[in-house]
Amino acid sequence: MRQNRFGERGFVLASPAPLSGRDLDVPDGLSYLTPDVWQAVQVFGVDMDRVAAKPNTLQTHVLVGYYLDGWDYWFR
Repeated sequence: MRQNRFGERGFVLASPAPLSGRDLDVPDGLSYLTPDVWQAVQVFGVDMDRVAAKPNTLQTHVLVGYYLDGWDYWFR
């Protein structure tokens, strides 16, 4: 599998303090999200680690630069 230079896709929630684990109360009939899947998505693989990155803001738009760097890496 090719490593993704853009990072994980989706929404990111962050906290300055460690988060405590909690169970997910899922309604019956869901075909994908189960308590087992919920536990698994909270664990990242060993190839995922912190990287030095500036926060994206409405004033700075640094995320655009990170995406352009990624495109340069793969396609130019």
